[in-house]
Amino acid sequence: VEDITRQAGVRLMLCSGGHQAELEKSGLDFLINQGCEAIVAHVTRMGEEELLRYAAHTPALVLINRYLPAIANRCIWLDNAKAAQA
Repeated sequence: VEDITRQAGVRLMLCSGGHQAELEKSGLDFLINQGCEAIVAHVTRMGEEELLRYAAHTPALVLINRYLPAIANRCIWLDNAKAAQA
C-alpha cells in the first residue's frame, strides 16, 4: 500500500485506536488536523451518531467493516450472516 501511495504522490498515515472509542476518536481528530483529504477508517467502538458527525465534516471518510445506513455509500462491509446462508 505504501508503494502505491508513494507512486501516486500522496502520503500514507496510520493511527491505531486499539478498539477503544476514545483512541479511535483521537486518531480521527489527528488525521483531520493533519489536513488529510481522505480517511479510510476501521472504527469498531465509536458510536454511530459520532461517526455520522465526522462523516458530515469529512466528505472523503470511508468506513471499512462497519455499515451505517445513513452513509451506506461510504461503507465497505460484508454481511457474514447472509454469506453463510448462500
